[in-house]
Amino acid sequence: MTLPFHNQSDNIRYREELRAKSRKLSEANEEMARIRDLLRHQEKLASIGLLAAGVTQEIRKPIAFIRDSLRLLEDSFTEIVQSARKCLDTYRQQDGDTSNQSLSEGHLGEEAVKIETALKEVNKLFSQSFEEIERVHQILADLTCYSKNDESVRETMNIHECLDAALRIVHSELKYQVKVRKAYGELPEIRCYPRAITQAFVNLFINSAQAIPDRGELIITTQSENGHVVVLIKDDGTGIPESLQHRVFDPFFTTKEAGQGSGLGLCIVEETIQKHGGTITFTSIVGRGTEFRIELPIENQKSNP
Repeated sequence: MTLPFHNQSDNIRYREELRAKSRKLSEANEEMARIRDLLRHQEKLASIGLLAAGVTQEIRKPIAFIRDSLRLLEDSFTEIVQSARKCLDTYRQQDGDTSNQSLSEGHLGEEAVKIETALKEVNKLFSQSFEEIERVHQILADLTCYSKNDESVRETMNIHECLDAALRIVHSELKYQVKVRKAYGELPEIRCYPRAITQAFVNLFINSAQAIPDRGELIITTQSENGHVVVLIKDDGTGIPESLQHRVFDPFFTTKEAGQGSGLGLCIVEETIQKHGGTITFTSIVGRGTEFRIELPIENQKSNP
């Protein structure tokens, strides 16, 4: 094949350009394949989300039944104990032989102690059961709210509510390896889209948990500063290499292994905060952890995130 060039240098330049274009085309094809895989992964997550919303509604019914049944059981048990106490008191008051009565009272005293001990244990179990059921009920309520497509609904609320809801949602992700410390300050209420803000915090908490290899700590600090609500989320995980920090908020960028992240979590966080008229920045040191700083304006005039 004869190339249409007058000299060898043009020929070499043409071949180099051709190879460069070939490399770019190959890289573009690889990127397209990766994006297709990520989109399929997102579709699966969306399907799981829809399924979870339906399952959540189904679980709420038996949970409510168990809670109501426990309350009835607690009332019935209390009545039984009160009746038993009355029987013991009545038996003590009966006339009879002094020696036998003394013996009976001693025996009854032991039985009374057993009853009181059992009552305390049962009451403790009732209390713990109610606490756990209320926790499950609250998680289901948070998930129901989280799964609703209500980003167009703007509300006035304290950002602490969004933080606490996000913590309840990711509780199972954090409980075995991350100790959460909250240092909440006094905050004014702001106008926001609760579901979107909660999702942003969920993404940040999961990101922090995945950055902690064994056991670590997550510190959440809030304060009001210069007309803004400030939220600091700090972990003591592996940190982000300086060479990669400029790409943290890029779509599809992730340092996680395949299948463990879509690379969209922090991108969504940044988009959400910016649409609320706020900013998100971070500092990170390899081996020492990362701290995200979110600032949301108290007087938010944006109306269409």
